[in-house]
Amino acid sequence: GNLLGEYEPSINSVYGKEYFYLGAQQVASAQQNRLPVANAGPDASYYASQLATLDGSASSDPDGGIVSHAWLQLTGTPVSLSDPAAVSPTFTTPAVTVLETLTFQLTVTDNDGESSPDTVDIQVIPNAAPVADAGPDQTVFAGNTVQLDGSNSSDAEGAVTYQWAQI
Repeated sequence: GNLLGEYEPSINSVYGKEYFYLGAQQVASAQQNRLPVANAGPDASYYASQLATLDGSASSDPDGGIVSHAWLQLTGTPVSLSDPAAVSPTFTTPAVTVLETLTFQLTVTDNDGESSPDTVDIQVIPNAAPVADAGPDQTVFAGNTVQLDGSNSSDAEGAVTYQWAQI
């Protein structure tokens, strides 16, 4: 018969007692769905005005598959996600002047329609002004060449570019 319950009973005798066997009935019972596990990734820090990436790729479903991801910003200066339905959307951190935390929630949904959330905090660090160091004062005679040296200039967030101007 089919697995939904149309079985032909058979009678077996074991130790003088009769038992009815109804076939593969256990196979036909529904298995309970287990919830998916959302994983929004580890908390992270980025400098202001920098490209940041959220990462939900470690999310899983123990008995099926993840069919959708949904990212939502819960706190902080609003940002625009590249694709709120992507596994790993990107955004540009806001140009903050004080340390700020952005909290995002990832909700994953499995192939049975069950869902679960997880959150991640993104700390946004304000950009500090670069430190300009034009080198030591110099005294030269008129008409002589002057060598300017800004190599001790620095920026905590990355590379320094130079632009000289006579004032």
